[in-house]
Amino acid sequence: MVLLFASQQAFAQTEAKPKQLPARFDLRVEGRPEGGWTRPARSQGPFNNCWAHAAMASVESSIWMTTGKDLSLSPWHMTFVSHRGYQAPNMSYPGFHSISGVRPLCPINPGGTSRKSIATLSLVGAVLEEHSPFNPPGYDRMTPDETMWPTTQEPIQAIVTHAYILGRIGVNPNVTRDLIKELIMTYGALSVSYFHSVSQPRNPDGSHQWNRETAAYHFTGNRASNHTGNLVGWDDNFSRKNFASQPDEDGAWIVRNSHGSTWGDGTGHYYVSWATPWGTTGPVVYRATIDLPDKIYHHDQLGRLAHEGADFTNGFAGATYMANIFTAAGDHIITAIAYFTDSWDAPYEIIIKTAVGADPSIGTRAWTQPQTGTLRFPGYHTITLDNPVKVAAGERFAVIVKNTEPNRVGNNKIPVSFATQGTNTRRITAEPGHGFVSVNGTTWGDIAIVGAPDPDSNTGLRNIALRAIAVKK
Repeated sequence: MVLLFASQQAFAQTEAKPKQLPARFDLRVEGRPEGGWTRPARSQGPFNNCWAHAAMASVESSIWMTTGKDLSLSPWHMTFVSHRGYQAPNMSYPGFHSISGVRPLCPINPGGTSRKSIATLSLVGAVLEEHSPFNPPGYDRMTPDETMWPTTQEPIQAIVTHAYILGRIGVNPNVTRDLIKELIMTYGALSVSYFHSVSQPRNPDGSHQWNRETAAYHFTGNRASNHTGNLVGWDDNFSRKNFASQPDEDGAWIVRNSHGSTWGDGTGHYYVSWATPWGTTGPVVYRATIDLPDKIYHHDQLGRLAHEGADFTNGFAGATYMANIFTAAGDHIITAIAYFTDSWDAPYEIIIKTAVGADPSIGTRAWTQPQTGTLRFPGYHTITLDNPVKVAAGERFAVIVKNTEPNRVGNNKIPVSFATQGTNTRRITAEPGHGFVSVNGTTWGDIAIVGAPDPDSNTGLRNIALRAIAVKK
């Protein structure tokens, strides 16, 4: 029997440590005697899925650094699944877009965000490029040929276990240039969104943001992000004179783009100034494993869409305990749990119960004391259980987490997914008896009842984004 993440017991809870930071670091060439830890840049072609290319490059880099395996994973498959959905014996994933009609819209073309990437890669996972090649010859996004779309037959090769959503330097005091450098050296390429344009001048003062000769980009405006790339390194001594519009200091990030392997500096990369603003999520760290579980028990269907709790009714406002009840689909061992946080340095307590009744108050605790710890970064986390729990087919069990998040503004402590009418989350479904919240860990309220809907848009269908990771006995 292989326990998921058993070889990463400490790795699951050990974050980046301060390193001696070099003046220049480049994942393309550093890390291994024969080369670096990142694959050649791809081309997104005519499709609006830079976000998928960036997420996949980050996952590939993470796997390469932690396992030594160089995998070429498919942005085509991930983009399709994110929007069209995925159905397999152990996984039902609705996707973020409803597509219908005789000539459905191309599901490879819509834009996306890290929210979609994290939801898809942490539940469905990634397949090899050779099994689902990007932009196959003859494919036309205006009249898409459905026979070229991915299926559920491609074998899953990797799944995301962690995704840290850091925020921006200068906005969040926890996020510093040195921290981002440490994370690149520890986990590989990071995904980051920003405003990107290399055509006409876009800076507010009329200056050009792009120097084609030096592959240097410096944007000074305040426009919304429209592109996602990868931070693969930095050069502290990259002269500010290399930029068409000079920033205040030398130095730049080395960014992997998705416009092909000859774009920019001739390898598909370019230099982006320290001062070029990032999107609100800032860099995202993806960590992945090739040790696949037998099943991910979950009720959230599209990941975490919000944190809620302040408006819970019937005395459950400000709840810090959350629980999901599952019915074992087979004889399984629960080896890990996973959920989302929204703040830094979030402490947790984990309780597993078996032989559970109608709500989490009824059942047998697997351990006498909760498993405790602290999660340094906000985002998605997989926590390996110190003592895995056996469940029998048909048995009801509960995953309970106390999630106080003391540094989070407001009383919204519960990560949820929900259906909103008229949006790309409308296909989410929810049932009573799945998710529960509590202010004291003793008295529980069904989130389907106490999670008051927004009368203007929300349908009130809510699920708690809390999961159980299982392998076969």
